[in-house]
Amino acid sequence: MLSAASAALGIVPPLHDAASLERAREAKETLRTASKKLLVDLGDHGTATIDVAALYARCEPLIERTLAEADRLFDRLRTRGIDPDDPRELGGIYLVGGAAAFPAVARRLRARFGKKLQLAPQPFAATAIGLAIAADPEANLLIREAVTRHFGVWREAAGGADKIFDPLIGKDAPAPTTIERRYHPTHAVGHLRFYECGAVDAEGQPVQDLVPWTDIYFPYDPSLAERGELAQVPDERRPDLMDLEIAETYTYAPDGTIKVHIENVSRGYGRTYELGALR
Repeated sequence: MLSAASAALGIVPPLHDAASLERAREAKETLRTASKKLLVDLGDHGTATIDVAALYARCEPLIERTLAEADRLFDRLRTRGIDPDDPRELGGIYLVGGAAAFPAVARRLRARFGKKLQLAPQPFAATAIGLAIAADPEANLLIREAVTRHFGVWREAAGGADKIFDPLIGKDAPAPTTIERRYHPTHAVGHLRFYECGAVDAEGQPVQDLVPWTDIYFPYDPSLAERGELAQVPDERRPDLMDLEIAETYTYAPDGTIKVHIENVSRGYGRTYELGALR
């Protein structure tokens, strides 16, 4: 900005003293999305008028570098089993820092990330807040990852006449966490339908924004233990299998990923499934 202002005034070399930098910052923060011209007060050197479109063009390489860094971060997320293109796994991108008020940055990020882009509650103080917490070990403040949704699975109830939601991992659950469920099967194949939701009622049933996750199939019938594809197996009730014991063990890892190991405890075989990342 100072280079453009100096060029507009015919001043060489560009002004880079502290006072000029501060005035340039103040001018930049007056920009609005509809701004066409920017006036920069350079004190004894006068006032320079800068074309905003030209200013944005000068900033474009810096914005491109920022987007490239974001893409590299997303590539690392994919190696951890997190899909940044899935809104259930990457719910939002928060804009912080001085660039939050710079229209060119917000416009490019909104075009790139759409509704995922969110303005942080305190965008200009985010770094200072983090540093203050880190610098004060006696503050007794704990920062941890926490999920913002409830995660669970639908199960049969009332002898198959009803279905209920089993909330496995609750909102704000700590990680790591291990959850176990044990039961006796009534079907040849278990069809588990996993969902997440924004809120649950007093009975643990979803009352807000129910979103499907994934379906998995597990062979309760020992004769199907080695079979790969189970979705096409007839959904038949098998009272003869009710003497078997099934154990489901869910592991919610610090990186947000969930794994479930389902085991036919009575017959000694099991399978492990990766369900993705909860956010």
